[in-house]
Amino acid sequence: MNRTVQLGELVEIRQGYSTRKALKAAADGSHFILQMRDFDDDRARVFAAGLVRFSPGAVDPENELKPYDLVFLAKGVRNFAFAPSDLPPHTLAANYFFILRPTGVASADYIVWFLNRPTTRDDLTRLSGGGVHTPVIRKAVLAGMEIPLPPADTQRAIVQLDALARHEQQLHTQLNERRRTLFDAICIGAAKNSNNQEPTI
Repeated sequence: MNRTVQLGELVEIRQGYSTRKALKAAADGSHFILQMRDFDDDRARVFAAGLVRFSPGAVDPENELKPYDLVFLAKGVRNFAFAPSDLPPHTLAANYFFILRPTGVASADYIVWFLNRPTTRDDLTRLSGGGVHTPVIRKAVLAGMEIPLPPADTQRAIVQLDALARHEQQLHTQLNERRRTLFDAICIGAAKNSNNQEPTI
């Protein structure tokens, strides 16, 4: 039987970059900053080319995003986890993100899958005080989330199955959009060419 552990046993959790000053872009800046504006609408992709470059001054290198780090949006009602890739060196995450650095016991993709599950999101919303206007998930709450820990091969299988399910959903969405476009074209064509006669179906 797979054991259940707390998330804090699987990742080191760090707060994103915070400053009291307004972020000031600089073409020759020493660092980049990952913000919500850099994600697509589905929060499934980062547009790395659009990252703001700036100079934050003295920064602990350990707070820069590393390969296999995750970011978790802790503020708001649409919390999500994401494993960024292909980011430029010296990238920081904005302060509304937590940086989750896996210790190697669980894969980054498996942790992302677990945190993005609807039931996990519901639990986090409940624990963060979902009734407030802008809920914020505290570090202790995130670290205390219980997560099942299967063997590595099972983690990989779960991630692969989830990816297939999401791909299937995307294909269904595209198919439905194309069918709707086709039906709309048929209808507008009938409307324009009916010569005021009842359409034949």
